Amino acid sequence: MSVVRMRINKYLQLADGPPPLVFARITRMDDRGRSVPSSLRHELVPISTHEGDSLSIDLDSGAYAVEVRLPTGELLSDSVRVREGVDQDLVLMAEASPHEWLSWQHLAGNTPSRNRSLHSRSAPREAHEAEAREGSGSAPPASKSRPRLRGMPEAYSLPRGDTGYLRLTRDLMESIGLRVADGLVLAAETDIVPATWPPEEPAQVNPGSAIHWLGRAAVSNEREFLRRLPWQTLPALKGSTDNILAGLQAGASDRAINPSVSDDVGAVFPIPNEHPERGFVNRGFAAVRRRMGVELICLPTPWVETRSGRDAVVEVGVQVPRYEHEFASSVVVRDQQLAVLLGFLSTGALSAVNRLAEVSNVMLFEKNENPLAAAAGGYALVGSAVDASRQPWHHWIENLMGRFAHVPDGAIQYGTMRLRLRKSADDVRAAAEAFKEAYRRGLPFYGMGVRWLLDGLERTAAEDAEAQEMATAVRRLASRLHPQSAFTILRLGKR
Repeated sequence: MSVVRMRINKYLQLADGPPPLVFARITRMDDRGRSVPSSLRHELVPISTHEGDSLSIDLDSGAYAVEVRLPTGELLSDSVRVREGVDQDLVLMAEASPHEWLSWQHLAGNTPSRNRSLHSRSAPREAHEAEAREGSGSAPPASKSRPRLRGMPEAYSLPRGDTGYLRLTRDLMESIGLRVADGLVLAAETDIVPATWPPEEPAQVNPGSAIHWLGRAAVSNEREFLRRLPWQTLPALKGSTDNILAGLQAGASDRAINPSVSDDVGAVFPIPNEHPERGFVNRGFAAVRRRMGVELICLPTPWVETRSGRDAVVEVGVQVPRYEHEFASSVVVRDQQLAVLLGFLSTGALSAVNRLAEVSNVMLFEKNENPLAAAAGGYALVGSAVDASRQPWHHWIENLMGRFAHVPDGAIQYGTMRLRLRKSADDVRAAAEAFKEAYRRGLPFYGMGVRWLLDGLERTAAEDAEAQEMATAVRRLASRLHPQSAFTILRLGKR
């Protein structure tokens, strides 16, 4: 028996506390170099550049193969021969991020690696010129790939009465494809097919341009539609970027956020992780400008770190995609315990998430501290559920739905759980009611929630006409969903 110290060498900007962990597959090899299936074991290995963070594993003498799959899809593999009484280190080298300030974005798979990214593309000059013409207030472009450090910027209020900024020439709602009826904002009736970009249209994005943080205003506005009827209204949005932003700002507390660091191809924006007043829920959204529309981000705030109890750093990344129809934005939560799980959720790799179910149990149990983290754990558990017998976490999912109405994901998970483990028609009916309740609560925080909601409504639509109507509305918006984001990001306007 000997000790092997294992870690994954990858730099991350870490706060105090242990580094993120990812499962490694460790398999013993026989004399012919074949794996011995019965020897397979999984161990949580730290992601760190520090030797002291290594995981010490006791292994018998022999040869072993070690494999690790990161949320980016990168597969790390190596082998080690263990000799009796001889301790040794095994360090798996992961791809480096393009910059240190992009380390979390890179771990989540939101930005390409250094060896295949920055030199191959840059922000088109037209993007900077267009932003300047629109009066975006962004800083002039710096030299290529040289970061512009700004520290932690202060958020500031945008001028609400600046007609030069809004440039509205007619009624706002009509200009963006909506109408007001009986005090509600609804989609205007039209046969026009939503506009899309040609597949080869090059992207024009200035990543350093300020983004918009949209919180709930103190006084509600009858024309506020982002939180009231998003499924019906958001797919109908059209027109100029300024007008769509103005519509989203109706009834919202809007602040512009400047990047903390940026260069010509990417930027990182620190998001206010604010706790609302007691008894008041203030869901935050971020809007990122595109040429004819915006990318709307459901922000996972407030977020309390699972292990430390501190407010987590939440950041939005913006990078220049190759084509205009591709997404430019991403969102990351620097929760060191949950970083890997959130990364796997973005790819839908539930087989990998399933191995983190033990951690997920802890998150669900502590849902009162952070219901958004609990929802991440809920996707892991419900998505991997195969045993119909009663489990303790079934009740936790039900509580997540019942106690946190501002988190639609809980109702989505409950409905999915009832369908997956159904024993009678009552389970199908209960699932349908849960999906309809989730629909009424608004946009899920997690992109997986949009897909599960659509699937659930479609599966229950045969016996529920209301579910069928809701499925039609969700389907229109689901086609605008970022396919590789853990959190919900939607492309509004031309896409």
